[in-house]
Amino acid sequence: MKKLVNDCKERIKRAAPKTVPLPSSSKKAYESSLDYDMSYKVPNVSESDLKKRKWMSTPLKKVFNNEARDQCDGEVARMFYTSGLPFNLARNPHYHKSYVRASQILGYVSPGYNALRTTLLQKERKNIETHLQPLKDSWKHNKDLFLI
Repeated sequence: MKKLVNDCKERIKRAAPKTVPLPSSSKKAYESSLDYDMSYKVPNVSESDLKKRKWMSTPLKKVFNNEARDQCDGEVARMFYTSGLPFNLARNPHYHKSYVRASQILGYVSPGYNALRTTLLQKERKNIETHLQPLKDSWKHNKDLFLI
């Protein structure tokens, strides 16, 4: 019986979705294995070119936090790719504002599926209806003008 339980647990573990790591800028292209971990680096960069740019590696890298930025960019890109989102969403000013605001709040976690489809949707609908009310009131006034 224990063997059956262990076999079942093993099958469940193998059937669980596997996370694919994001491309890493720290790995070299030739170090990449079959785990789909591709490098953002240009593949034909010689070692002498890397040594010339070594001065950029310490202070500037720390200030701009390039590796963390690359990881974050990868997560955002993967969100687009896996959800089938159109790329022109990245041109939406609300898209940019949401990331700017979220980056200013430490520990912020984006709203989940249920919050997006229930509470937040109701709040946004109410907000839009509030903004449309003056326009709807003007319809009544204009209708009365046309009836005269």
